[in-house]
Amino acid sequence: KTFPIVFTGDANYIKYISVTIASIMSNANKNVSYKFFILSDEVDEDTQFLLKNWINKYSNFSLEIILLDELRHKDFFVNSWHGKGAYYLLYIPKLFKDYERVLYLDGDTIVDYDISEMFEIDFENNLVIGVTDYMSDYIKNDLQGYREYFYNILKLETPEKYINTGVVMFNTKLISELKIEDEFINIIDIIKEPKHH
Repeated sequence: KTFPIVFTGDANYIKYISVTIASIMSNANKNVSYKFFILSDEVDEDTQFLLKNWINKYSNFSLEIILLDELRHKDFFVNSWHGKGAYYLLYIPKLFKDYERVLYLDGDTIVDYDISEMFEIDFENNLVIGVTDYMSDYIKNDLQGYREYFYNILKLETPEKYINTGVVMFNTKLISELKIEDEFINIIDIIKEPKHH
């Protein structure tokens, strides 16, 4: 089996992604094939060559850089701490529907165990799995208008189901079967100014 792991980021973020990749490689199961993908709109040819040359030295690792230069950038709400790259993970279900599951990792993550163990996690019919975030306190105390944002804009029923998107496993098989890949992308039209990308 091939375990696909996706990162997103611009040219400035590649150095951090490479540290995450190194941490995965140093803890990897030699019997598992890992395929890294970087979604970006700009990675110069020298950087691409260096990354691919480094990773391809190892038989069970490979890297593909996917340049997303025709996205709806004008529709992406960005601010001082989140750029347009934060939206690229919304394209994962559409780009990777040939895989049963895809792991997305933020490029500032350090992995200290064999991450292929996540390949065995049961989705229990969920579209995505991740770790719950800290939104409960924000909503309970209605900090910065989060109650309105959470219930009326995100339309989520319980704070406990809000997940941190730094580590997310996509059930691309089920998403594809339900034919809802575009709904992940269309959320940009509904949530025009996300509080947390």
